[in-house]
Amino acid sequence: MSFKNNTKKNNSPIKPWARILALILCILMLGGTAIILIQYLAFGSYAANISPNQQIRVGLMYGQGVVTSYTLSADYGFSLGKIEQNSFRSIWRLSDTSITVASDANLNRSGIIYNITGSYNATSVGAYHIEINYGDAPDFELQYAFAAEQLSALTNEVFPAYIGGAYAVRVGNFASIEDAEAFLPLVAALLPGAYVVTPSSTAVTVMVSDTGFILFEYDDPSGNSNLGLYANQQGGSPCYLVTPSKKYFEGIFEFKRYINGNRDGVQVVNILTLDQYINGLLPWEISPSWPIEVQKAVAVAARTYALSMLNRHSEYGFDMCNGTHCQAYLGIGRATEASRRAVAETSGLILTYNGEPARTYYSAVTGGCTVSVTEAWGGGNNVSYLRAIHTPWEKYSTHSEGEWQTEVTPEKLSNTLKAYGYYQITSPIAAVHIDKLCNNSTYIYQITFTDEDGNTATITTSDRIRTVLSAYVNSANFVVGRGGENVSITDFLPNVRYPYATASPTSTSSSSSSGSSGAWAATESGNRQLDGNALYISGSDKSGVIAGDDLYRVPVVTGSGIVSVDCASGGFAPIEPSSTVTVDNSAYIATLSDISTYQSQRMVLANGKASNFVFVGRGWGHGVGMSQWGAKNLAEMGYDFCSILRTYYPGTELTTLQ
Repeated sequence: MSFKNNTKKNNSPIKPWARILALILCILMLGGTAIILIQYLAFGSYAANISPNQQIRVGLMYGQGVVTSYTLSADYGFSLGKIEQNSFRSIWRLSDTSITVASDANLNRSGIIYNITGSYNATSVGAYHIEINYGDAPDFELQYAFAAEQLSALTNEVFPAYIGGAYAVRVGNFASIEDAEAFLPLVAALLPGAYVVTPSSTAVTVMVSDTGFILFEYDDPSGNSNLGLYANQQGGSPCYLVTPSKKYFEGIFEFKRYINGNRDGVQVVNILTLDQYINGLLPWEISPSWPIEVQKAVAVAARTYALSMLNRHSEYGFDMCNGTHCQAYLGIGRATEASRRAVAETSGLILTYNGEPARTYYSAVTGGCTVSVTEAWGGGNNVSYLRAIHTPWEKYSTHSEGEWQTEVTPEKLSNTLKAYGYYQITSPIAAVHIDKLCNNSTYIYQITFTDEDGNTATITTSDRIRTVLSAYVNSANFVVGRGGENVSITDFLPNVRYPYATASPTSTSSSSSSGSSGAWAATESGNRQLDGNALYISGSDKSGVIAGDDLYRVPVVTGSGIVSVDCASGGFAPIEPSSTVTVDNSAYIATLSDISTYQSQRMVLANGKASNFVFVGRGWGHGVGMSQWGAKNLAEMGYDFCSILRTYYPGTELTTLQ
């Protein structure tokens, strides 16, 4: 038998579970989820069975990515509970500040890493125990304390368990059933009714991370419930669940045993409210130093996307994964005052289309235009708000991956195609031909590769092209040439000098200036060129962006009525207005998605050997929906998050969750 000389732990159950549920709700609301009242008044409401406190289940470890053990720390220990149908019932409390949850199996320990072992001699933590069942005892805390005291002369390896909905006391961690049965008479003499239990394929074990001392075990063979835990709270500041890589998480962690083939580990799901999820996502998707309006825009888009994708990973029992397949969710650790503010000030706001949450796809940078959802992924998902639009305001060349070139040999390109199942390719690639571009876009819809034997392989839909060629391209917005050639790049430029203006839905100002003319603005009947020198501005404080003379010189009207223009030489030059600032509530937020553009061609040198192919491209990602970088550029030009969202998702409604 295998015994460890570990210090006995003082663990006790949390008694009325209703009080704990109330505590959880209070904890989940920490950090602020206030919504600006004017937003609720200005936008419609969404009365479906979704609320701002909608729970989101995010998969952190799942499928072939599970590991045998998962370690967490929390400043004041953990509360353990039974999760069933998304409800949490508290069953135990641990004062230990670092724990490891692992598969119920014989384990070998190396530091805080535990792996399943088939060797008796290599077993550090055994999976065979002696058990005394106590049912759903309301006084289990006392029962456990009595059992531990009775057995103290034999061993300190006594720990609570919750098995199939019943409390139990378990004794020892034996490496074999023979060891457990040899020790059983000693335990049964003190606690009649004791019996030996063997490892379960549905159970998980909670241990002290650096010693392997077992603190708790949970099992529900029916599969109807799983173990949940959250960080104990103390004082006024929230406490978080912390991983060894120093990622901080809010909410509850759910642990479930996952066995598939030779993979045996614990699946980890983070359960939290919608705004907690966005708080842990926003500063990982974009920099929290970006303008507040782009942070708000991405917060609304991410919130909407999550609701539109509920149960996306239903085969594993959660909604969203934490990677780029869904959204980059890595916890609260990078949240700042600004990112929290963006989430709080848009709390409850989503975009809807035909009364349902819109599919608000977004990517890092699109490279001057977007691509329609149908031509990106195919199928019958063509919706008007995910059509291709031109984005001449996007300064993609300033993004680290906004423009790129990749050189590849004909042999490597051939091998790449064969690796993706294009087995008709049998020799090095001799030619690459772009057959068709996506509608109203520079993204490629169809491309054909021909090898030296004359065999061809054709790839259709832009994101399939990006996927197959992912070793060489960051998006499907590219052209191909041989090294040393000049290739032609298409840009979309506005037909008018500056067809952009913003206006608040609640307060819009207008002014006259002797120094500007030919501006554009938004009215109830749509975008129009203003008569004379009238200029619309946004902001109830009579300050904000007005229509300007180009993309980079944006005039601003101050509360005192002074018009300033960002000069090319730097700084702001004041222009005295010829009349006072007045309020005009007839304006509405301008949509930039339908601005008139023209095509401009420029030549770019493909750097590389003449025998190789060179991919010359723009953008990073699938290119559907909003460009995060383009949204940043709009925010820097003074557009608010409403304008940004309506530009990238035209035809959607900004809606408040009830």
